Amino acid sequence: MSEPSTAASPGRPNRPFSVTLVTFLIGLAGVLQIVVGVLALFAASDTRAVLEEGLTPDALRVVALVGILYGLVLLLVASLLSRGSNAMRIIVTLLLILRIVLAPFVVTSTGRLSGEIVGVIFIVIALALLWNSKASAFFKPRS
Repeated sequence: MSEPSTAASPGRPNRPFSVTLVTFLIGLAGVLQIVVGVLALFAASDTRAVLEEGLTPDALRVVALVGILYGLVLLLVASLLSRGSNAMRIIVTLLLILRIVLAPFVVTSTGRLSGEIVGVIFIVIALALLWNSKASAFFKPRS
């Protein structure tokens, strides 16, 4: 079964499904992060919501704006990955490995073991998708 055709630059193989899937998931995470950030901005004016978060309205606005910015960065990362940026693949890989390294600290601070286990499993799958042979051929620098 052949991979779906994508707009590849001359000399570069078509983007494999594994890279497309990771790109889609990163893009989806970016969109969701932006939506959550926008909702948090609206919640900053709702006293009850602010009290539930345990933040001041200004602090919630800052958190919301940082979340929106993070979502925009995720969209940029997805775009660069989809175009075959090997540097971005390496950066994403390092960030995912850092997230695995930080997982035990997250568990001790939040007590959410099952959520962290699921998160680490998804990270390992994403790494496998980014570094399989077809993905490596796609990201291989061309002269």
